[in-house]
Amino acid sequence: MNFSNFTSNLQSNGISTGSIKSFYSFNDFSGGVFFNDLHSQDSFIVGGKSSQIALNLLPLISLRSGSPVSNTVPNSGYFDKNQVLRIGSGVSLDDWTLFLNLQKENFTQGNIGSVLFSTQDTPSDSDGFTVGVNSSDRMFLEYSSSDGNKIIHTHPERVGDSAIYSFSKQNDIFQICKHDFLEEGEAFNNYTASGYVNSSDWYIGNFKDFTSVSSSEGYTGYSGYLDNTVLVQGGMSFFQQQQASRSYIQDTGSDGFSTGFLSGFTTEFTEITGVTVNLSGVTGTGITGFESVYLGFDIPTVNNNIISGFGLSGVTGEFLGLSQLYLTGTSINSGTGFVFVEAKENLDESAITRRAPNSISFQKQINATDKYEIYSQNKYYDTINVQPSFLQGVNSWYLTILPTQNSINTGTLPYTGGNINVYREGYFIYSGTGFSIFDTDELAFESRAGNLSAGKEHVLYDYIYGEQSALPSDLSFTGNTLISTTDSQYKNKDIYFSEGGTPDSIKLVSGLDWSGVGSSVQIGASTRGSGVYLFAPLNTVDFNRATGLGDSIVNTNFKLINEQVWLNGVKQLKNRDYITFSSGESTIGQYVESNAARINFITDSTGTYWNF
Repeated sequence: MNFSNFTSNLQSNGISTGSIKSFYSFNDFSGGVFFNDLHSQDSFIVGGKSSQIALNLLPLISLRSGSPVSNTVPNSGYFDKNQVLRIGSGVSLDDWTLFLNLQKENFTQGNIGSVLFSTQDTPSDSDGFTVGVNSSDRMFLEYSSSDGNKIIHTHPERVGDSAIYSFSKQNDIFQICKHDFLEEGEAFNNYTASGYVNSSDWYIGNFKDFTSVSSSEGYTGYSGYLDNTVLVQGGMSFFQQQQASRSYIQDTGSDGFSTGFLSGFTTEFTEITGVTVNLSGVTGTGITGFESVYLGFDIPTVNNNIISGFGLSGVTGEFLGLSQLYLTGTSINSGTGFVFVEAKENLDESAITRRAPNSISFQKQINATDKYEIYSQNKYYDTINVQPSFLQGVNSWYLTILPTQNSINTGTLPYTGGNINVYREGYFIYSGTGFSIFDTDELAFESRAGNLSAGKEHVLYDYIYGEQSALPSDLSFTGNTLISTTDSQYKNKDIYFSEGGTPDSIKLVSGLDWSGVGSSVQIGASTRGSGVYLFAPLNTVDFNRATGLGDSIVNTNFKLINEQVWLNGVKQLKNRDYITFSSGESTIGQYVESNAARINFITDSTGTYWNF
């Protein structure tokens, strides 16, 4: 992260850069201390003694002996479950926002929570809160309420092995936000802080006294990397957090992001008719300066070092100088003005894609003969896997034909016209037979309109560059027939088969059902009867591909970006037919039933129960 990008993103949302309390790159470690990058290292040293640290500047103090958290990766701190960092002398903020970029090293097993940061010495403390990752790979926040009850909130999204999160507290609300830049699926959840008792002692990586926490209590320290951690005073809204989090994916150069807005204002003021000046008066009293004072405690840190905690104390005195009394009349003047700053954003594509998952889990029973095919783009496009909204009318769905500029600006297809690949319940629908486009933005199907309007069927479409083609509909192929063509309109395209000429077509697998040999395309037709072969242009030519048989869990060797998944030639719907996850989440497959069974809720004379 470029810090100037972060400040620019805050300013674009009307947040003062003075609200930033700390910024940790984990690059500078000395004497058991990581310095807050907002200040020079010299400013932390009190009285010229390296053992006397200005804790009010919020450095990170390593509390455990052994190997400290180290910047083995630039702008990143490594935690090995036994590391605890204390934030200065405490964070005296009622409302706050914290940004974290994490890369987990492993996944906890069983009923174990990995503590990411905490304001508690131990999990039994009556004040403070703890945030971590549970064994289902979800972020949790817990605290003990004023009535003694343990309150636990769990965020619904899986963390994965790399993710960007922001956490905030504003009044009586905690908020957890996961920022997903690939699919704009950013998820934020608000949780009540009712009964919460504040604590100003903050720790990163574990509880302060984690050695006193027994294994049966179900906690362990965080294991992995934290990159560029930022603490902001005040609870930011989700949209403000969303904009600020983009700093992690913006180019780290000087032109990663600059604000852009047109600001207009109108002001009124009373006309000044004169002024009286007192050349040597007392203008008031208040804080005239600060002095470093010992806070009354020492902090043991790594390698048996002792840090004496110092803070700033204000010195009160009189303000001397010119005092002016302005004389005003009754005339009211007004004025207007405008300020325009052009916005600019350049993104680091590698920072975006490395947080993508690399595995899928089918959410249905998979047989040994079921064949899958997976496409994954090498950059994100907003023109793939588009779900249209239903338009009330006759057999119609609303389509935005022209692609809008995608939110992360990593890819835009040279799309013109009305060419799209359409899938209805996963079956490929050929243009001109199964659907038609009216007025450039309205898609009408020729059958089963009631299912569409009732939401019983889903539709996906992809923008394409080029034309679809079909072999003549009256062709009937039987026996050991090999179809071969050299016509250019059939090359570099996906092939679908419509048995008997029905609107619903299934995808044929390259290398299994057909192949491109030299200048020709060859299709093995011996196992299929009469029908139509349909040729659909590829969305892009820069993608990865995986195929296989009979696997419920598929771990690919590439990141899944705009993935397209087919099972037995039928395109699958994400989060219904399959889910994506990181391969390190080894436990995810343990909870997928191989044989799905329907259970019913029963009420009879014996009571109410589930009929397992």
